[in-house]
Amino acid sequence: MTHYSNIVSPQIQHSIKKQSFLSLLPTILCTIIISNAHNVVAQQSPAIQNLTKIFAISDSSRTFSLADSFIVVGSEMVWLNERLLQAERDYRIAYFAARMTLQQAPSPGDTLKVSYQRANLPLQREYALRTVQRTEPATGRADSALAQTRLTRLLERSLPTYGADLQKSGSLTRGVSIGTSQGLKVESGLRLQIAGKIAEDVEVVAALSDQNIPIQPEGNTQTLQEIDNVFIQLNAKKFNATLGDFQLAFSGTEFARYQRKLQGARATTTQGKAQLTLFGAVSRGKYNSMEIAGIEGKQGPYQLTGDRGQIDIIVLAGTERVWVDGEEMLRGENNDYVIEYGNGQLTFTRKRLITGNSRITVDFQYSDERFERTLSGGEASWGGVDDKLQVRATVLRESDDKDDPLGLALDDDLLDVLANAGDSLAYIDGATFVGTGQGSYQKQDSFFVYVGTDSGEYRVRFSDFGVGQGSYDYTGFGRYIYVGPGQGRYLPLVLLPKAQRNDLADVRLDFAPAKNLRLTTEFASSSFDDNLYSSAGDADNRGGAYFVHFDFSPEKMSLFGKSLGKGLFRLKYRHRGERYREIDRENVVEFGRKWDLGDAQFAAGSAETISEAEFRLEPWRDVRFFGAAGALDREAQNVSSSRWELGTEWARPDRLDLRYRIESIARDDANTQNNEWLRQRGTASRKIWRLRPLFELESETKKEAPIDSTLRAGFRFLDYAVGLGYESGQHLRAQAKFATRTDDDRFDQTFRERSISNTQSYSLSLQNWHNLQAEISYIHRQRDFSDSLSQNSRTDLAEVRIGYQNWQRAVQVDARYQITNSQVNRQERVFLPVREGDGNYRFDEDLGEFVSDPFGDFILRLVPTEDFLPVAELRSRFNLRLRPNLAYRKLENPSRWQKMLSALSSETTLRIEEKSRDPEVSEIYLFNFSHFQNSEFTLFGTIALTQDFYLFENQRNFSLRYRLASSKDLNNQFLEGEQRRRQIQHELRLNTALSAEVAGQVELIRNIEDRRFAQAGRADRLVCGWRGEGDLSWRPRSRLEMALKGIFGVDRDEAQAPATKVTRVTLKPRAVYSFSGRGQFRGELDFTEVRAEPGNRVIPFELAQGNRVGRTFRWDVSFIYRVSTNLQASLSYQGRNEPHRPRTLHIAKAEVRAFF
Repeated sequence: MTHYSNIVSPQIQHSIKKQSFLSLLPTILCTIIISNAHNVVAQQSPAIQNLTKIFAISDSSRTFSLADSFIVVGSEMVWLNERLLQAERDYRIAYFAARMTLQQAPSPGDTLKVSYQRANLPLQREYALRTVQRTEPATGRADSALAQTRLTRLLERSLPTYGADLQKSGSLTRGVSIGTSQGLKVESGLRLQIAGKIAEDVEVVAALSDQNIPIQPEGNTQTLQEIDNVFIQLNAKKFNATLGDFQLAFSGTEFARYQRKLQGARATTTQGKAQLTLFGAVSRGKYNSMEIAGIEGKQGPYQLTGDRGQIDIIVLAGTERVWVDGEEMLRGENNDYVIEYGNGQLTFTRKRLITGNSRITVDFQYSDERFERTLSGGEASWGGVDDKLQVRATVLRESDDKDDPLGLALDDDLLDVLANAGDSLAYIDGATFVGTGQGSYQKQDSFFVYVGTDSGEYRVRFSDFGVGQGSYDYTGFGRYIYVGPGQGRYLPLVLLPKAQRNDLADVRLDFAPAKNLRLTTEFASSSFDDNLYSSAGDADNRGGAYFVHFDFSPEKMSLFGKSLGKGLFRLKYRHRGERYREIDRENVVEFGRKWDLGDAQFAAGSAETISEAEFRLEPWRDVRFFGAAGALDREAQNVSSSRWELGTEWARPDRLDLRYRIESIARDDANTQNNEWLRQRGTASRKIWRLRPLFELESETKKEAPIDSTLRAGFRFLDYAVGLGYESGQHLRAQAKFATRTDDDRFDQTFRERSISNTQSYSLSLQNWHNLQAEISYIHRQRDFSDSLSQNSRTDLAEVRIGYQNWQRAVQVDARYQITNSQVNRQERVFLPVREGDGNYRFDEDLGEFVSDPFGDFILRLVPTEDFLPVAELRSRFNLRLRPNLAYRKLENPSRWQKMLSALSSETTLRIEEKSRDPEVSEIYLFNFSHFQNSEFTLFGTIALTQDFYLFENQRNFSLRYRLASSKDLNNQFLEGEQRRRQIQHELRLNTALSAEVAGQVELIRNIEDRRFAQAGRADRLVCGWRGEGDLSWRPRSRLEMALKGIFGVDRDEAQAPATKVTRVTLKPRAVYSFSGRGQFRGELDFTEVRAEPGNRVIPFELAQGNRVGRTFRWDVSFIYRVSTNLQASLSYQGRNEPHRPRTLHIAKAEVRAFF
């Protein structure tokens, strides 16, 4: 709404100011009433009205208007054709807007019935703070000139101007803070989002921020929500540009496919059939591709590594692409995999079984924080007459900034080492002799032994060279142990970073002389310098490649007068020189498996030539036949391979769904000849009534020329499966599948049985069946080996989700059950020092351990080790919610016992988690608690029960809650050893309103906590105590609240003899004053006195809730004020005077925040 306060009379302005609070009052009342609607319903207020609306659906529209405001939250019940719908899953409702949206479009002829409750409130939907005031024409000359000026301004505002419709939102923050042991600290923050048209046919989209947020999003959802993306994007008819964070993707070529996550600038312009894209950016990481062999019984985590095999990397969020057996996976807990970007660990969900035969391929970008990498390049394309000729040219460069390495200063000596290294690894000795008692390592013969801090003669630095490339392993706490040459991944060397540069130029021509004919040629040149600090070895930097592609795709074919349908015939020829270096993935996934290259696919310095021919025929709709043949040759490695394949696909789900493929590969290399590999795979299914039987078959036979009778010279396997699916309407879907696989190894031209695997999988989906929903899946796999030296394995994956509700949600049940096989690595707790007040831990010298402190000077980091242990993992949760008042809310005359039951409610939550190495895994899965939290097998386990009973829940005048919280934990993941914790807590809470101005809360708590530590020097605890808390609040005016909270408690540590007794008394007065919707002033004082008997004891942190013996003063004053609609200011001051601090701690902050 446009404001014209400059032409409004003073009397009217005064009236508007007087009514400003009244205009905000309805909004405040609406918020309070809607958020507490269930209280109003429970009391059967006469202001509640029950309504039902029926919609006869005639189209596929998903949005319906209920035409009623103030709908009571959660009161609705929705039926579609007599089927009860579930909120969020089937529909969403905007209560105040009275608008409901179905998640899936209905069909014409369906009937939608909506029953809900409406609060009858005498409120309008919209209120205006000011209205436009009209003035009479001016009579005087001066008044006439003034009126003309105002009219001109009004007309200018009425004219359309570009940028007027920009949608802007965000905030600007400026603040300062100062405190004890801290200097003046200036804080600044800007977050701005803009979208809209700024000129004719020019739109802008921007997300701006000056804050560097080093937080990676969690990799457990299919779509990532990144909070640190900053960019400006301009879009016009023939031009668009992006400045900031963006995803760059070039495709459509053989050698210049390129995908990167960048930070810089990109611009694209289009003129007719010509297009040009230029970019210059800083890369957040570099590209790597890995092939990982699956491990039987291990869903993860699988460690991603850098180009040298190092694990100290950070995977850039959203850059990974994952394939299993050539099939691309989807990220997300409800899909195929999740990923921890911070440590580069990949874990597969229960929906994707990983076995010892699984082939995992991962492409990703990572940062090792060695150099800042700059990228630049562009792509130009042009289409000729009638698009018969298309030309595309691409230039790419990735280069490390050699003059500014990150994390290491290179002096002249180090630069000389790098210059002399050429393309080889560059390193210096990591051991430094510092004298007796000054180091942590002692030299024995030719290796180093850790002897403890300040107990050795050497200070040694180690570098990660990759698995099997070192002689040491890391065991935590800064300790490296010698395991022998080639048995570890670390060496006592300092690996120097080498700056690299990779250039690529590519030109592609597509010529289509006829509609069904296309000829493509492509040429590429690369230059890769592995060490920009050295010119040695640069003679082999440049390489080239070319590609020829011919397509013939007739729409209609016939033979002897019979139609063969449409087809495709393709010829491809590709050559890559021995010095050519790819910049991104060029080959298909599992390229080595396609040509039976084995380890040869990773070898560099070999020219490669590939010739291929393909055909595809589609004689009928949904029926296809295909085939291919090809040859690969690598002269330098004496490797040649030829292959052919044939197959068919019948995609007729209502009749027959058939897929079959057979392929044969013959490979010769320098050591062996006549290597043969025959593979075939097929699936068939057909729908019969509501049933769908299915059959799957996969077999491979590989024969290699034997080098030695004791070495394996091939293998074969046969994997077949039968299954049956069932589907009944929209309610029930089920499937059962049984698979058997036999694996044989070939020795001296004879096959010997290796293993037999049996896999069973079951799934059930039940939706909206008598208020019951269920999702159940279970996979069981057993692999038995013929060789006694190999260990049999068992894999169980299960997920159960059951939801039930009845009697208008008076009874709600939610149950979850998950089991999986994974690995867990032990973790080291590392406390890093920071400035006082910036941490959340401090070191307690009396206890000799780190304790929690919001104004501490240490932060905790969990560092994973390489000690992975296979575990069976169980996660389960059960929740029961009982609210009888919901079942009787529509009764006009409830009985006495119904009223009594309506006053009661309860909630029960049980959570059980276990990660165990117990060989009897079925005992874990079946909740045999005698096998839970076993010190020998359990790495982590918890059993937690919370039981709440309510009387008059959420009633202000009187409400009572009893809570029982019981938990039992064991944590054996930390290097310092086992930790056990058991706690039982009883709470009784009473809320009451003594009058309209006075309210109070009283709480009695009984607590028993038992903690046991295996770490030497750390004392156990057995804390038994109780405490009472009372909080009295007085509101003499609606804006003012004055309150006093008192705490009295007694704790005893029974683990010591005699027991340590601690008495605690706390008084916490507070005052809160509100400024009529503009702000709030709050002041709070905390006085605590703690006494201990005997007085000379060291008090564990768990006693007296972390308070130390003596008197403690804490105060907190804050002031928040909204200066205007878009401007807010805040002040805060905190202070602490605690016995363990040598001086009083003061922290003051001031901040101004503007919203727009």
